[in-house]
Amino acid sequence: MVGNAKLEIFKSSFGKELFPSEIDRMMPHLEKVMEVIPAFSSANVQTIVNGPITYTPDLLPLIGPSLLPNMWLAVGFGYGIIHGGGVGKYLADWIQRGEPPQDLIECDPGRFSSWTSDSYVFAKSRESYGMNNAIGYPHEERFAGRPTTRVTPAYQKQIERGANMVCDAGWEHPGWFAEPGQKPEYKPSFGRTNWHSAVKREWETVTQKVGLIDLSPFGKFFLEGDQAPEFVDYVTANRSEILVYKYCDFIQIDTNLIFLLYH
Repeated sequence: MVGNAKLEIFKSSFGKELFPSEIDRMMPHLEKVMEVIPAFSSANVQTIVNGPITYTPDLLPLIGPSLLPNMWLAVGFGYGIIHGGGVGKYLADWIQRGEPPQDLIECDPGRFSSWTSDSYVFAKSRESYGMNNAIGYPHEERFAGRPTTRVTPAYQKQIERGANMVCDAGWEHPGWFAEPGQKPEYKPSFGRTNWHSAVKREWETVTQKVGLIDLSPFGKFFLEGDQAPEFVDYVTANRSEILVYKYCDFIQIDTNLIFLLYH
């Protein structure tokens, strides 16, 4: 399979149609393939298939309830029906029992919002498509379409102070700060990374002295009313009386005691 991304505007009547072959647009890519696979240069091209494929900005599908009652989503699968069996069972269990059988928060349809502009979506989708066969690293960062509109007033100052920025839920925030004389470069690795000593230093600072942590990507929930403590006790594994006007980590659970989210 050889191809590149191109933005197309679809009509509402578009179904299973294909686009024109556009062989001229494909030639630079076909020539590269011929260099890598010489036998391909003498092969006869039987068919050219040029059609749409669905990609989300982060390459993961949208699975779960939509904002409309009784409307469920299972879309954005870059590899088509290969995921159908597992996703179908997952949604069927969720619809039947009212809760997901396991945590798939990474595929939550609500993870994208107004900050995902058209330019961001297209840039990230092209990046995702181009990384199909790339090596994936732990704590991987991808930079197309960034920074988003979700930057705090401290964003530029953080960069000036040596911050290596990471992106969570669209928010740009420091992953770590470079030491004096060190460049805050992104160097992914399967072993010890270039930010290991920086994180150790920052951990020692906030545990032994005083430090500030940018928690902009964290969700914030304000609960009010007489039944707020009862509700918190029901959905979390912490005691609500210690949460009044305070910050506290807690584990959220469902009725079957499946651990879901860490806040």
